[in-house]
Amino acid sequence: MSPPLVVVDEHLRYDRVTEPLRRFITTQQIGVELSQAKGLSDEQIIPFLRSLKRRTFITIDAWFYKSRLCDNAYCLIYFHLTMEQQTEIPTLLRRLFKIQGFRTVRERMGKVVHVGHKAIRYYQRDIPGEQMLNW
Repeated sequence: MSPPLVVVDEHLRYDRVTEPLRRFITTQQIGVELSQAKGLSDEQIIPFLRSLKRRTFITIDAWFYKSRLCDNAYCLIYFHLTMEQQTEIPTLLRRLFKIQGFRTVRERMGKVVHVGHKAIRYYQRDIPGEQMLNW
């Protein structure tokens, strides 16, 4: 299997998020395929992502939506959803990946993204302030 383009937080359900994502993008989940990362704290996930290089990490953990976490080695996408709503992630991610600035790995790197039902907010490395796009 090729290296994952999308890394899924271990707290998300494999059958509800990772498997549906695999229909359109190479995906692996922490604690399953990426077992060496199982049980990492939020702070420990950041160096792990740097070691993988050029990956997009998806989560529903709001801790990851911080401008200081912008890094050209990865993209963090926080979905403002409850555990019960996590089945919406594949559809929302597919929609996000159709928007200019998020279509390719190169465009996504250095961004920390907040995906909500009404808008996308994000921080980008070397660009001051929070950016916003309406769906």
